[in-house]
Amino acid sequence: MPPIDSGPLDKTGAVREDIRAIREKADGVKRRWPFHARIMDWLSDLLGETVRAGARVRLPESGPDMRGDGVSGHSRFTWPDVPLDLDSTLSLWVDLTDRSERVMGRDMSGMKRLFSGSAPENLFLIRSAPLPESRDLESACREHGCDPRAVRLLLRLALRPSLKRLAGDMAAEMTGDWPFGYCPLCGVPPSLARIDREGGGRRLYCPWCETAWSYPRRSCPFCGNHDHERMEYLFSETEEGLRLDLCRSCGQLLPTLEAGWPIGPVIPVLDEIPASHLILAIQAQA
Repeated sequence: MPPIDSGPLDKTGAVREDIRAIREKADGVKRRWPFHARIMDWLSDLLGETVRAGARVRLPESGPDMRGDGVSGHSRFTWPDVPLDLDSTLSLWVDLTDRSERVMGRDMSGMKRLFSGSAPENLFLIRSAPLPESRDLESACREHGCDPRAVRLLLRLALRPSLKRLAGDMAAEMTGDWPFGYCPLCGVPPSLARIDREGGGRRLYCPWCETAWSYPRRSCPFCGNHDHERMEYLFSETEEGLRLDLCRSCGQLLPTLEAGWPIGPVIPVLDEIPASHLILAIQAQA
């Protein structure tokens, strides 16, 4: 199939702007939480590589029948069908694991062997990563002595160029309301929410393709609970601008950046770090 071509872009200027935003976000987190400095430096360096790799992405053409809408409740793609540039993803995976090995001082040979199978086997394994019910990635990680959480984090980064390109290419088709608690592009539940400064609405963020969509503030995106009395909002006195939305019906927590959150635009993989710290702070208070 011919690749999707997004047309001419000022790639150099866009790359510089994206990397600047990443560095400003990381620096803002480091100023507020100095103990996150090392992981912020590591992640911002890897994110910079994902931005540079974006120009090399060539996605396979998607079929015209894969169109979600706010009525049917079908996301634009499901993970077994998400168009990905496998070659650029695996090339970036090698680069990210090499960089991480040097920075973290850990042996990552198991991760490097993880995708040593055939192209269909690698694609199947990669596409299984975002699916919580899939055990294929966990099984492969056990075989190669890898931590599945670390693998998923680096896979999110390796897939970022393909998924950001896909989100941009599909933007014109992703119009209208999306009243569901999973990503309208790839169907994954959110990892983060943000309260808008203007109007006070809530936007949810996909951890994989970074798509954002509006969702009612007093509803749970995980189980659909609309009873606001079953929703609880957890704060820490030391973590201004952050909160956890807890659904008492399903027990799920959603880290939320409040309207006063001062640290730039949302970059999920970076904003999740201080959000995870809030979870620990709340547990310590309890």
